[in-house]
Amino acid sequence: MLIYKTIKILLIPVIALIPLFTHAYSSDNIVIHEIQISGETTKDEYIKLFNPTNKSINLENWRLSKKTKSNNQYNILTAFPKIIIPPNGYLTIAHNNYTDKTDLYYSTSQSLANNNTLLLYNNSSSTIVDLVGWGEATTYEGLGATINPEKNEIIIRTSDIDNNIIDFQIINNQTSKTEEETIVIETPKKNTIIQKQTEQISVDSIENSTQPKNTKSKYSTSGKIIISELLPNPDGSDIHNEWIEIQNKDNKIINISNWVLSDNNTKYIFPNQTLISPNEYIVIPRDNSKITLNNSDTEIITLLDPLHYTIDQVSYFGPAPNAQSWSKSNTNKWVWTSLQTPGSKNKSNTLKNTSISQTSKPTNNKTTTQDNYKNDSQELIEIDPKLLADYNYSNIIINEILPNPDGQDEDEEWIELYNLGDTTISLTGFVLGDGSKKIYIIQNREIGPKEYTIIKRTDSKIALNNTDDHLKLWAPNGTLLNRIQYIGSAPSGSSYSRTNINLWDWSSNPTPGKTNGFPEKTKEQKVNKKESDEKNKKSHSTSEVLSIKNIKDIDIGTSVTTQGIVAVVPNIFGKTYFYIVDGVSGIKIYSAKKLFPKMKVGDEIQVTGSISENGNELRIKISQESDIQIQKHNELLEPITIGTYDIDEQLEGSLITTSGEVVSSKGSTIYLDDGNGEVRVYLTTNSEVESRDLQEGKTYQITGLVSETKTGYRLLPRSIEDIKKTTLVGEVAGVSTQNILIKNRKNSSKHPLYILIGILLIAGILFFLNKKFEWINLYK
Repeated sequence: MLIYKTIKILLIPVIALIPLFTHAYSSDNIVIHEIQISGETTKDEYIKLFNPTNKSINLENWRLSKKTKSNNQYNILTAFPKIIIPPNGYLTIAHNNYTDKTDLYYSTSQSLANNNTLLLYNNSSSTIVDLVGWGEATTYEGLGATINPEKNEIIIRTSDIDNNIIDFQIINNQTSKTEEETIVIETPKKNTIIQKQTEQISVDSIENSTQPKNTKSKYSTSGKIIISELLPNPDGSDIHNEWIEIQNKDNKIINISNWVLSDNNTKYIFPNQTLISPNEYIVIPRDNSKITLNNSDTEIITLLDPLHYTIDQVSYFGPAPNAQSWSKSNTNKWVWTSLQTPGSKNKSNTLKNTSISQTSKPTNNKTTTQDNYKNDSQELIEIDPKLLADYNYSNIIINEILPNPDGQDEDEEWIELYNLGDTTISLTGFVLGDGSKKIYIIQNREIGPKEYTIIKRTDSKIALNNTDDHLKLWAPNGTLLNRIQYIGSAPSGSSYSRTNINLWDWSSNPTPGKTNGFPEKTKEQKVNKKESDEKNKKSHSTSEVLSIKNIKDIDIGTSVTTQGIVAVVPNIFGKTYFYIVDGVSGIKIYSAKKLFPKMKVGDEIQVTGSISENGNELRIKISQESDIQIQKHNELLEPITIGTYDIDEQLEGSLITTSGEVVSSKGSTIYLDDGNGEVRVYLTTNSEVESRDLQEGKTYQITGLVSETKTGYRLLPRSIEDIKKTTLVGEVAGVSTQNILIKNRKNSSKHPLYILIGILLIAGILFFLNKKFEWINLYK
């Protein structure tokens, strides 16, 4: 009797688990069931359709299309042949380079990629039967797209409630192999096998609701949960050492099953039965979440509940300082701190003497200003409480500088700051930096309203160049407040000063600590200036061919002629521009009307046009096709080889080569780091280079053109030939965060089928033993 009771007890969970292995589909038509966008190769991709109905469906003349993030749409299979999917049957459509068995191949050369939407149209070719969006797709069903799959991962449907982020999961392809399906083509009455589905089914899929069943328990599913700390730029590998921390600020246990962490590109869903106690922390390593935190650009992290209501959100401005976490202080202000506290109370009231975000990392045995700036042996300073106040840091500006004094530069150079606001502001933690990447952190200084402060070179150690330099000012929270730049020679004894109309000009009357002065020019000086300007215009007329480097020192609007070799033709990066180089410099050539002669890479051309600027990048603007004259064809010049952190104003427009590790990927943007800092690599659509061609954690040599936008410099590879895989020479070691475990995640990846099989095996063994005992008793 005891054994019978045991069997009955074991059968209760068996019966309860049966619904997990039946579809939650409510569709009356074909659905997209499974998608792989990258297997062993980038073209190793397939799409699997499923017929959840009780009738056979003919797909003749249906079509499959993909839509990119920018809403460009392309056919993958322009028209299905006469093909019938029986009830509960499957159909696999694959790329021509797919390495496994398939039922159909694509009819075009198109390929699926990150941030796409897949659309299935019926035989009218206009009605959408089903669609799935992933990553940063702009078209999707329900509240959001599912996440981008990685290599050998598939997007698999677990329910059908018209909500992509809940209907689909990402799982490894090795765990999803199904038995061979037979699809009826042309002759629907022969060889039809109804395929039993064995793919992973989520517990959440058994209820036709956006509120998963298993989140309904004795614990509350709402409460005060916050994002409390992030580590975007750790020592060592970003891939293994980044993490995000959340905290329960409530006085009760909260069930955060199926809550979502998102960076607008990747979504991490908390596993079932994830509980967080009062004042408790949960740390989610990047190894688990797959969320890559930006080192250079702005980052936004959002915490959402299962219904996708925003619970908390945090953002920061790059660059993120090395080995510092973005931490919520006890006054609810966010600060950078070297005292990382994953899984425990934040200690953000003290910071290293490194208030400004830096991506530079020490390399070899060289000592640089950046190394000193972030050296662990530096003294910790107590942060002035005023720094945590809600100051308007943007009121602090660079107002005047003296790069080339009449006396000794080392003793007499200075930088002047000005407070535009009406309150006194502490400057402790503000940072100045110049073109050589030297850094000076201001300490124990404040500036009153409408007042000036002078920072001497003897204090800052920042040496301003007498020719070509720039200066930056950051707030203590890492926000870039000011960037000024002067091109050409600095006149001896003249200051570079902000004018009354918020522009800059050279002044022969430096005014440290006072209102900037621009002496009124005499009538003779004005005439001389006018004559000089006319002379300059003539000297820069189209009759003189200038080098690209010299063109960059000429005023906007000046008509110039230059020559160079075509490094990329129009339509690769954009329809209105291309780039030329001369081995030293490079520049963008722009035509609003797209008036270009037919050119090839390697053509030497002469260009006549006017200097203009767009998005901080200089370019030559032409007005007609004849402004470009093809001289001859040459071999393309070798690119300039530099480090990832060495891209600056001088290299704008140049063809360069750099190598490093892919530390993160955000849609079409890749971040490459050689150990000294990051470069942003942007993959344009027509270059046919996709983010999945570059794997995180791998090292590559990338060639491309340097472009500048309002958010900084970027590298533009022209084609897949510009990407070469390399071997990492040295790898920076760091403390692994893999030992920081997520609570209750230990068994979250087990397939419910294994549990069911185990229970059935135990029940079978007990039943056999019971029969054996009955036989023994009968024999006795």
